[in-house]
Amino acid sequence: MASVFAMPRKELKSVGLIAVGHGFSHFYMLALPPLFPIMRADLDVSWTALGLIITVYSVATGIAQLPAGILVDRIGARPVLLAGLTIQAVGFVLVALFPSYWSLLVLMFISGVGNSVFHPADYAILAARVGTERQGRAFGIHIFSGYAGWVVAPPAMLFMVSLWDWRIACSISGIIGLLFVAVAALSYDSLNDAEVRGKTKPDTAGEKMSAMKETLSIITTPAVLLFFAFFLALATGSAGIMSFAIVGLMELYEASKEMATAQLTAYFAAAAIGVLIGGVIADKVQNHEKFTAISIFASAAFLGLIALKIMPIAYVAIPMAASAFTIGLISPSRDLLVRNTCAPGTIGTVFGFVTTGFSVGAAIGPPVFGMFADIGMPEMIFWLSGGITLLCVVSIYAAKAATKR
Repeated sequence: MASVFAMPRKELKSVGLIAVGHGFSHFYMLALPPLFPIMRADLDVSWTALGLIITVYSVATGIAQLPAGILVDRIGARPVLLAGLTIQAVGFVLVALFPSYWSLLVLMFISGVGNSVFHPADYAILAARVGTERQGRAFGIHIFSGYAGWVVAPPAMLFMVSLWDWRIACSISGIIGLLFVAVAALSYDSLNDAEVRGKTKPDTAGEKMSAMKETLSIITTPAVLLFFAFFLALATGSAGIMSFAIVGLMELYEASKEMATAQLTAYFAAAAIGVLIGGVIADKVQNHEKFTAISIFASAAFLGLIALKIMPIAYVAIPMAASAFTIGLISPSRDLLVRNTCAPGTIGTVFGFVTTGFSVGAAIGPPVFGMFADIGMPEMIFWLSGGITLLCVVSIYAAKAATKR
């Protein structure tokens, strides 16, 4: 397996830094949901109100992501990435100083703005620093690190809460993030995408479109719009699992908080393994659309088994993990399909726009899934998650048809 992922040392250093940063990004996304049962009692708010915290975070990411992508194409990925890492971590550091629910909403908005930089900056750096024949694996490692962040977040946050209160736990996680920013800043050259950007920039002012017209021409192509829809559906479906799987399992199966947390951890661990294997497959498979569709249908079917409540809670980890594994498999192929639609010098803008679908979906999903938890229908968390994800199949084939025109 190690030889499969072998790459030159310079590439490996760049991929490693990007991977760790992406891991922090996903850690912060899932830092709060495992604490929702504690926060609900402490803040005296509803599940829906807690879901709104994730919505605010996601809305901020969505608003800032396209501007972040444009900045990546204009000034380079590395300063944008380091600034985003800093802003995201600072948002969590300040939680201990501003403890109210409304302050938390403001801080999560700030942190969400920082989170907006990762997809456009990361993919621009990977495209510049990694050979084309190894980009599927590099994308797989990048996505794996995100799932690793999700895997680590629940047990890490619950461990810190066992030592301190939830606000101190958030602040400590932010301080650790700032320490990584210092490490990344010392390895500045490994995050440089200037060479590729320099080759693709127009030579004279007369060849340049206005900034607004250029951006609109990039993001309004049918294929790019359909990939946005793909990311939107995928994120909306995943939002239920990320934010309310623990609550859903506790209410549907009468599971303990620890058991439900373990099931969610198994979900993200399986997804992480899936993306690594999917990265190898992406560099070899020809029909990415068919591979993606089959995997999505399988993932939705496994979530349906959970919603039907036909097995003891101890065995629910099997369909949970299988659902995540099959979704994980498609992620590198998905990103290669998007990468192949990018004209030279537009990768930051394209990824900044299409992955805004992640933020929109993550903003829409939590309050909706929280509402079903509030009205006593926890099985709908799993039905909706699987059903909405199936819409990705329509988007991926429509994008393929649009690309051929």
